[in-house]
Amino acid sequence: MSRQLEFVHEGTSDSGKTHLYEIHSVHDGSLLGLVRWYGPWRKYVVHPQSDALFDASCLEEIAAFLRADTDRHRKVLHRDKIRKGEMS
Repeated sequence: MSRQLEFVHEGTSDSGKTHLYEIHSVHDGSLLGLVRWYGPWRKYVVHPQSDALFDASCLEEIAAFLRADTDRHRKVLHRDKIRKGEMS
């Protein structure tokens, strides 16, 4: 898959539990959207800019990023629960 997007880590949420990202075009650096944790769905989601356009390749790249970061977040939560003795 050709890389058309850059995901820039912008820090963590106010709670410090999740990460914040901006999505930029590799071509011209323009801001295309934001990636944030969405609690009701318990996963990362994209908030596109109103004028952003995405082709299938871009959407695949975004979906792969969202899946990978959601999986990473869940593994960290699971590890932390084990360390705290909340899971057997």
